[in-house]
Amino acid sequence: MKEIDKWKLEEKLGIKGWNFDHLDNRWFNEPLPWNYLKLVLKYLKPNMQLLDMGTGGGELLKKFNHPAKNTQVTEA
Repeated sequence: MKEIDKWKLEEKLGIKGWNFDHLDNRWFNEPLPWNYLKLVLKYLKPNMQLLDMGTGGGELLKKFNHPAKNTQVTEA
């Protein structure tokens, strides 16, 4: 298969939501030397205001277990 045909096929597949299954075994990502969740939880206090930009489904936000009255979210 020519390279241009591979690109055209990829374009047809596209990406829908957060399902990247068709990219399995086609890319590599090194693990980060830090953990975002642990860093936030280390400093986040219940009386602080928390802004989650690009909330998506809110899966990570829920892990902070932050009071709703002090939490704001936005999604593009």
